[in-house]
Amino acid sequence: MNNQITLKPCPFCGSTEISAEEEPSLRKMDEVIGVVKCCGCGVQFVCQGTEQDFVKVEGDMYRLVPARSGLEIAVEKWNTRANGYDLSPVGEEGSR
Repeated sequence: MNNQITLKPCPFCGSTEISAEEEPSLRKMDEVIGVVKCCGCGVQFVCQGTEQDFVKVEGDMYRLVPARSGLEIAVEKWNTRANGYDLSPVGEEGSR
């Protein structure tokens, strides 16, 4: 994942104030916990990933490779919208 994280607005309140970070206090062994949280309404995604994973090379041989972190997974889930719709905030009159 690149250093620049792009996050869509909150699908619940429409806020663009979103934080995305790894939680070092929740980190155990090779687990990496990622949290994406709306600063407006407080909804959050918490996802677990691993720093490394084993991939089968051939027969009984495996190789250790970098895996997806919890932050990468949380950001991907946060940016996913049902049916691909961009859920923008509803206007003051209640119409889109």
